[in-house]
Amino acid sequence: MSKSKLSIKSLCSRTIKVVALVATLWLTLASVAMAQSFTFTSKNGEITQLGGDGTNGVPYTAMTWTGTATRDTGDGKTVKSTSTCIMMSQPPNDSLFSMHMVCDVTSSEGTFSTTVGCTVLNPETGATSCIGGMYGTGGTLKGRSGNITSHSKSSGADATGTGQWFE
Repeated sequence: MSKSKLSIKSLCSRTIKVVALVATLWLTLASVAMAQSFTFTSKNGEITQLGGDGTNGVPYTAMTWTGTATRDTGDGKTVKSTSTCIMMSQPPNDSLFSMHMVCDVTSSEGTFSTTVGCTVLNPETGATSCIGGMYGTGGTLKGRSGNITSHSKSSGADATGTGQWFE
């Protein structure tokens, strides 16, 4: 009887360990599938500037461009993408950000849009930092959302940044 109790106890212990291992593996896989962090470098194409002086001589401008980016997912995988963007200045003292930007992005994983607010950190060089959201619109990204940040050292320069898909 002692032998069978030991066997049941041993079996229960092993089962708990297997369940714990499976749960840990499932949670790890689920977090990989749900959350995906990445870094990126983007290169802008030719920038077209629109607009000029607004009311009271305050400039009110927009810029459009296309670009390319390379995204590093952190697991050795790189994804190349193309984008079309527009950025528009905001009235002075009217908002948290000096500019708003929207981009449509296409990659092998699918399509998504970004909506971000940007702040000019150095008016002399045009250094700018942006933060905002991503919204998957097609492919494996459809229905997913996430955050994105970027920084450019000067006006029109290439940008670097980070992001994370949550869902």
